[in-house]
Amino acid sequence: MKKGLEKVIREKVKPLIDLATVKTLGISSPEIQMDITDHILRSPLVDLPVDTTTDYRKAKKAFKEFYIQKLLHLHFGNVSHVAKIAGIDRRSIHRLVTKFHINVPKMRKEMLKADYIKETKVSSIIEDTLEGYKSSFHPEKIKELYAYLPKLSKDIVKELPDEQVSLKEAEDVFDKQYFKAILDQNRGNIAKTARQVKLRYETLHRKLKKLGLI
Repeated sequence: MKKGLEKVIREKVKPLIDLATVKTLGISSPEIQMDITDHILRSPLVDLPVDTTTDYRKAKKAFKEFYIQKLLHLHFGNVSHVAKIAGIDRRSIHRLVTKFHINVPKMRKEMLKADYIKETKVSSIIEDTLEGYKSSFHPEKIKELYAYLPKLSKDIVKELPDEQVSLKEAEDVFDKQYFKAILDQNRGNIAKTARQVKLRYETLHRKLKKLGLI
């Protein structure tokens, strides 16, 4: 997925950003291109929920619910397609849908909002990036670029591939983010972290080692 996204960024997204800066700022800016695309690569369009205020099992359950909902949103409630991407069988998806009380028919109606949500996320990424360039250009030029953002965001979203990450891959990302955040809060104290996440010290130590966090 990452290599495919990098190719799309290089071949499709960078030219769109270049066109936008030429039309509004009057110049081609490789620096702005690089900063925006780097942020897009680092920032998934829909972030994984990493709730460090609760124990590991509760946080993991919330994550799995989010993951299944996200895939169902992306693929119009198609359980077979979601099962294939997640790397688990259809019956498991149906069980999770029932367990999490996910309303698939309602979700299909809400799919019309999906692209808008992505466009808003991309627009936010671009706006955050441009904050560092405001002083480098005339205010009127920056205003023109901001006015162009809705079109630029829409065009970028059309080119970005859907995230197709298996449940196992997504869980690995979640585990690393969750444990790293709490370990950092506890200044690397594994025993304190184990108590906070409600796991045995030995279990947590194995997980941290496997994730490359120690």
